[in-house]
Amino acid sequence: MSLAEVKQRIQEAETNNYRQLDLSDLALNEIPEEIYKYSDSIVRLDFRKNKLTNIDGLEQLPKLRRLWIPYNKFQELTGLEKLSKLEVLDAMDNNITRIEGLDKLTQLD
Repeated sequence: MSLAEVKQRIQEAETNNYRQLDLSDLALNEIPEEIYKYSDSIVRLDFRKNKLTNIDGLEQLPKLRRLWIPYNKFQELTGLEKLSKLEVLDAMDNNITRIEGLDKLTQLD
């Protein structure tokens, strides 16, 4: 992962007032803390093709509606109930054996 690339993508999204943040294909092992300063705007978050194993902290994004996390390293997906506004979740192509909180997402398509 290049922290500079992460910061550049976040800065570009913030500068242009984008509601979507694309952090795909950066070999991320964890969710970068830098996204939380931009938390009031993010509606769509794309973490495709990384090495993430958990979604801890995403509850700090109160407007998050769409989350793409395919092609990561998830074995368990927990904490979903904290993402109460989530409408779309793509978690394909992970090795998920346990999901927790999915039943609490009443807005999920």
